[in-house]
Amino acid sequence: MAAAEAIADAQALQLQGYILTSITALLLYNWIVTIDDEVNQFRRRKITGASILFVAFRYIPMANYIMVLPFYSFSHELVVFTKFLDVSQYFLWAAFAGMRTWALLRRLDVALLIGFFSVTPFLVNLISLHWGKVIPDDPTFGCDIVFIGIPESVNKIFAVLARLPPVLADLTVLGITWSTQYHPYRMSQSTGQPARLITIMLRNGSIYFT
Repeated sequence: MAAAEAIADAQALQLQGYILTSITALLLYNWIVTIDDEVNQFRRRKITGASILFVAFRYIPMANYIMVLPFYSFSHELVVFTKFLDVSQYFLWAAFAGMRTWALLRRLDVALLIGFFSVTPFLVNLISLHWGKVIPDDPTFGCDIVFIGIPESVNKIFAVLARLPPVLADLTVLGITWSTQYHPYRMSQSTGQPARLITIMLRNGSIYFT
């Protein structure tokens, strides 16, 4: 039975490695084919909060996948840093969601609420570290963080808090986008040149990156 479990774990680890390698290759390819645009449109312009957010969106996910690409961590410090790098991406998504809400609605309170809802998974991960334990030398996985002794009731609460608020935030941003852009869309139809869906979705969101 132990041998069968070890084989299953090894196969799961191999599949995880394939997935991580594919994602990393895709991110690197995207970086290579767009690096000239980044240099021309961002690095030669004045540094703003939006340009910093753009660079963070490009490099933090790529750095995160490169860090976990070997899917074998060799030290306690590397495990902690990789975990932090992974969950820190929630701040990027929260910042963009909040900025988009502010651009469309001009309501700071709503933008902050959207940002808070979007960052709740980071808070859940931070609190769950109370039950986290670093395995220093596992023969299969190397160093890793495991969570031991989390009460079932707390685990259910974590599951809800890590998923429901970000989903509500995304749906709210989507609703705000559609409601605020309906009038411009109707006006574009009256001119005989109706706007495409992609134009409506990008309006006042990607403008922060230009």
